[in-house]
Amino acid sequence: VFLLIVIIVSATFSIRFAKKIAEPKQ
Repeated sequence: VFLLIVIIVSATFSIRFAKKIAEPKQ
């Protein structure tokens, strides 16, 4: 169960981090 939480959190963080990089260039 703990592993599932880690995967979800890291996936969410990765998406937010990617958006942060993509946005400012506009």
